[in-house]
Amino acid sequence: MKNLNFKIYITNLHEYNNGKLVGEWLTLPATTEEIQEVFNNIGIGEDSEEIFISDYDCNHPEIFEGFSEYENIYTLDELVEEVEKLSEYDFNKFLAIWNKVDNLQNTDIYTVYKE
Repeated sequence: MKNLNFKIYITNLHEYNNGKLVGEWLTLPATTEEIQEVFNNIGIGEDSEEIFISDYDCNHPEIFEGFSEYENIYTLDELVEEVEKLSEYDFNKFLAIWNKVDNLQNTDIYTVYKE
């Protein structure tokens, strides 16, 4: 099991557009309650979509290359949860092909050599 230490900085878009930086770091994977707590802390209602991710941090920065400000937090959460379950070999394979192919569904067609 990997510990990616994957964090996102969730920002209140409405406040940002008014010149204020109101946001909070969230470490993924997170529970629905933890995500909702961050939303509450930064003034986002349950149905509001006025958020964006203004920063990413991870001990493997290549993982978040290509992510946008408007990624779905719940999808990111699922991705991090699945990646953290990978064996060492599968994690290395994942890193080797991440952002290199359009479809990560069939990674069994790849072989990774450490050299």
